[in-house]
Amino acid sequence: MSMQEAVTAAAAAVCTALQHPQEAHSAPAALQAVLPECVHVGVALTLDGGACRLSSGNLLRPPHQASLMTGPSLASTVCKDRKSKLLRQVAPHGGLEDVNAIVVLSGCGAIVCLPLLAPAARDTGAASCSTADAPCLGALTVGFASVANISSGALKGALLLAHALAKEQREPLQDLAALVASLLLPAGGAGGADADAGADSDGWASDLDHLGWDEGSEEGTPDEDASGRSGGRRARQHGRSRGGEPGGPPGAGGAAAEHSGVALALLAFPTRQQEAGFAAYHAAQMHRVDCYAYVICFAFFCLELFVPGTPFFLAKRMGWRALAGYSGIAPGLLLASKRTRGWFAKHRDAILAYTWAFSTLWQTAMSNYSHVLDRDTFRNPLYLQSYGWLTVVGLAFQMRFSFQVLAAPLAYAINTQLLPAICEAFFEDQPPRRCVAVGLLRIFLHGVALPLACCYVFETHARRLFLRSSAHRGSRVLRRAA
Repeated sequence: MSMQEAVTAAAAAVCTALQHPQEAHSAPAALQAVLPECVHVGVALTLDGGACRLSSGNLLRPPHQASLMTGPSLASTVCKDRKSKLLRQVAPHGGLEDVNAIVVLSGCGAIVCLPLLAPAARDTGAASCSTADAPCLGALTVGFASVANISSGALKGALLLAHALAKEQREPLQDLAALVASLLLPAGGAGGADADAGADSDGWASDLDHLGWDEGSEEGTPDEDASGRSGGRRARQHGRSRGGEPGGPPGAGGAAAEHSGVALALLAFPTRQQEAGFAAYHAAQMHRVDCYAYVICFAFFCLELFVPGTPFFLAKRMGWRALAGYSGIAPGLLLASKRTRGWFAKHRDAILAYTWAFSTLWQTAMSNYSHVLDRDTFRNPLYLQSYGWLTVVGLAFQMRFSFQVLAAPLAYAINTQLLPAICEAFFEDQPPRRCVAVGLLRIFLHGVALPLACCYVFETHARRLFLRSSAHRGSRVLRRAA
C-alpha cells in the first residue's frame, strides 16, 4: 500500500470513528500505518462558528470519549491562526483544555496540532484558494512520547492526514459538526466566542510562545464572562453524559491534581505512557547535570592517574591497565555531539546503569586500590575507608529514583564485601567486628541513604514541574510544522 493510499484509508477510518464510535476498532491500525511514532491522535471539530469544539479524544484507544470544549485550547488557537503548531515538553496546567487532557490521559511529551483547512469550493484549484479564504473544519492533534520521536516522516504523515481529512472527508465532518451543534447547543450558541475573546484580551497571542495564562488557574481565563461560564457548565454536563467523567477533558485539571499527588508520593505515574513522557522530560532536564558529572569524574580520574605527588598516581603504580577505568565514563562522549545527545537522552537510564555497574565492578576488581595505596591514605577521614566513590557516583550520576533505589544498595552490597579485608589491613588497632559494623553503617549513610534522599527530593521537584509548569516555563514552540 502506497503512502497516499494509507493516508486516504486513515482519513476514512477517522471519519468513521467520529460518526460511529462503536465501529472505531479499525482506526488505530490505519493511523499507525501513517503515524507509527505517535501515542495520541485526535480531531477537534469546530462548532457554532468556532464558539466551541467537539473533541474526539484519543482515536488510538477505542472506544474514545468525545466531549465539548468551550474554553481556551490549543485547537482553538490553531484554528484561529490557521497555522500549525509544535509544542515540546508539554505538561498539564490550567490554561489549555485539550493539552491538559492529552498529557494526563496519553502521557505525551510533545504535541503537533494542524488546522483542517478545506478548499473554499469544490471546483476551485488549490492555487487559487488562499489560506485565509479556506474554511477551517477543526484541528488534527498528534501527540508523541517526546520531541525526539517527531521525525520528518511523522510530520509529513500528519500534514498528509490533515489535508486528506479536510479535502476528502469535508462533507461528512461538516455534517457531523452541524448535527452535534443542532442537538447539543442552544440557538444562541455556547458563549465560547466571548470566552475566546476574553482570553485574547488576557494575553493569548497568535504564537504559543507568547501565551500568558496563570498556572494557578484551573477554570480558564479570569475575565471570562457569565455566558462563557454557562457554556463551560453545559460542556461539563455533556462531557459527563458522553464521557463518563465529570467534565471530560475540561476536568483534566482535577485529574492532573489527583495524579500529581500520587506521582509526588510514589514517584510513579499511573500510566506507562505518562511515565515515558516524564522520562523524556527528566532526561532533557538532566542533560547539563550529566555533562558536569562526566566532566568532573573524568577530571578526578585524570588526577588520580597522572598527577605526581598525589596519594594515587595510579598510572605509575598500575601501568597501562589503569586506563581501563575510563571505560566507565566513556558514555559521556555522547553528550559532546548534537547528533548523539538525543540517543543519550532516549537511553539515559540504561547508560547510567552501565556507569554504575562498571564503577562497582571496577572498584571491586581493584579492591578499592587497597593494594596500591599506603596506610596513611586509607586512614585519612576524608577518604572514607576508600568508599567515597559510592557517594560521588550516587550524587553525580542520578538516575530516576526507581532505578537508583536498586542500583545504590546493590553496589553497596557488592563492594562492602571488601571491608573486612580493609579493616584487617589498615585498621588493625580497632576490633575487627567493630570496624566492620561502624564502617557498614557509615558507608550506608553517605553512600546509599544520602544519594537516595537527594534523588528523591530532586525527582519530586522534577515531577512537580512536569505537572504544573506553565507554558512560558515548560512549553515552548520550536518551529512551525508547516
